[in-house]
Amino acid sequence: MTDSALELPEPTVFVVDDQPEVLEILGRMARSSGFRTETYRSGREFLAAFDPQRTGCLVLDLRMPEMTGTQLQARLAADGALLPIIVVTGYADLNECIQAVRQGVFDILSKPVERDQLVDCIRRAVEHDRNIRMVRAAWNRLTERERDVLPLLLDGWEMKRIAAHLGITFGTVAKHRARVLGKFCVRNEVELVQKILPTADKLGLPGPRLRIDIRGPHFLGACGQEVSPTLPSNGSTVPTAVDSPGSAGG
Repeated sequence: MTDSALELPEPTVFVVDDQPEVLEILGRMARSSGFRTETYRSGREFLAAFDPQRTGCLVLDLRMPEMTGTQLQARLAADGALLPIIVVTGYADLNECIQAVRQGVFDILSKPVERDQLVDCIRRAVEHDRNIRMVRAAWNRLTERERDVLPLLLDGWEMKRIAAHLGITFGTVAKHRARVLGKFCVRNEVELVQKILPTADKLGLPGPRLRIDIRGPHFLGACGQEVSPTLPSNGSTVPTAVDSPGSAGG
C-alpha cells in the first residue's frame, strides 16, 4: 500500500476563539490556505461538533471563558484525538506556553499573526496530521513478529543480530524487514526513522533509542557516531557507522 492508497477524509482547519472579530480574521486567513475551514466561539461549541476521525488541524486561542485553550487541549489529548494544535494567542504567559508544549501543541504563534506565517503553519500541521495517521495505519497492519523487528531496525541493528536475538533465521528477518519497510512506504531504515520519529510519542509507538538528526540523510547513533545507510553484500540496507567530522580515522 502506498501513501496515496490510504484514504483520509478531506482535511479541515478548525478555528476556536471567543472574540468574534479575531475569529473572523483567523477564519479568513485559514481559508486562504486552501483548506476547508470551520470556526467556533468556544471550546465547548467545538467539542459538541467535533468528530475525532476528521483530519486537519486546530487553530486555538488559549485564554477563553468557560473552557480555556489548555483545558480543551487536555480534553482532546485525554480522548486520544490526533489533531495537531496551533496556539494563536496575545496574552499567554510563559507558564501557559510551557503547559501547552508539554501537552503536545504543534506550534505557538503570537497575535497579531501574519497571514503567511499562519498559512505556512497550517500547511505543516495538516501534513503532520496526515503523517501521524499514515504511521498509525501502518503500525496497525504489522504482524506481531514485525512489531518485534521494527524497534530493532529503528535502533540500527544488523539483520544477523536481529535473527540471533529473536531466534529466527536471517532470511526470515529479511522478509519481515521488507514487509515493515513496505507497510511504512519507505526504502530503508533512515527513512523509517524519519517517518516514525515525529509521531512515536503521540501514538505511543516504539521510537528509536538513538539521538537523531532527521534534517539530513545521516543520523547520530547512541555513541555520537554519524550513521548512514549503506548497501552490504547481502543486498539489505542497514545503518552503518561512519566517521563523523573531527573523529580520528581508523
